[in-house]
Amino acid sequence: MSAEQPALPRLPQRIARLVRSLAAVAVSDGSTSSLVIANLLAIAIAYRYGMSLRELMFVFWLQSVIIGVSQAVRILCLKDFSKAGFKGRYGAPLDKTGPGKINFALQFVIVYGFAHLILFVFIAFGEPTRYGFQLHVPPLGELLVCGLTFAVHQVYSTARKIKLDRQGVPHMHTMMSAPLVRILPMHATILVGGLSFSAASAVPWWLFVGLKIVADVAMHVREERSIQEALFRSASPPEETVKWYRERAEKGNTEAQLNLGKMYLQGRGVPQSNSEALKWLRRAADQNDLVAKTLIMQGARSGRW
Repeated sequence: MSAEQPALPRLPQRIARLVRSLAAVAVSDGSTSSLVIANLLAIAIAYRYGMSLRELMFVFWLQSVIIGVSQAVRILCLKDFSKAGFKGRYGAPLDKTGPGKINFALQFVIVYGFAHLILFVFIAFGEPTRYGFQLHVPPLGELLVCGLTFAVHQVYSTARKIKLDRQGVPHMHTMMSAPLVRILPMHATILVGGLSFSAASAVPWWLFVGLKIVADVAMHVREERSIQEALFRSASPPEETVKWYRERAEKGNTEAQLNLGKMYLQGRGVPQSNSEALKWLRRAADQNDLVAKTLIMQGARSGRW
């Protein structure tokens, strides 16, 4: 490595930067708080009523189904979207009208629904007994309470995302794949033998809770990143979009700082301003964003600042 190349940040620095970024997203986005509250309420109810690991997985399976339904609605409500990564039959251009959106929504429902059908079979019929496989279903009351609690959050979150989607150009591939992160903890729990549902140990129970929370955070951050990219791709970002970027940039979100700097640099959605562009690019560069550093160097060489 040459002396001119910046050294890669150490692992603790990367972790600290990730935590700061997540905190900035959480503070600037009310849906993150409602997501955390919905999960904590579900876990508290499960713990209070002594739910087994199987019953807890049913609760989060139901939450995942609610997410799938809301995501299909979100796809149908799109005004425009990016088709990168998709190809039409025989190379034909993909349809972005109503029928095209219905086609994408159906593809998502089929894949997502099939994955959840398999999970339901594993969770509900789990392990064989001397009398064969028996259906195990959690108490309906607790299941419905947990489901309704999460549904309230999901309605709020989906309405917010639909509003933002219609201002930008969302990436369809991300919209169809991001919700699948939700079921990874269930697959992981099954693979490591969690379906033995040992009553003698609480380790699988808390392991699943930990994996679930991590998956939720990962999915939320990925969707937030996708929303930022979609808003930036719009031809003329509206005033509300600029405000959305500015709020996140001021709270330390590196990608928002970078994209706000680009908008000032190009005069997209805001008056062109080299000084404002440099200000936000420097903030992103201070968090080791390589694209921001490159843009600053290119501007200096061209005499822009």
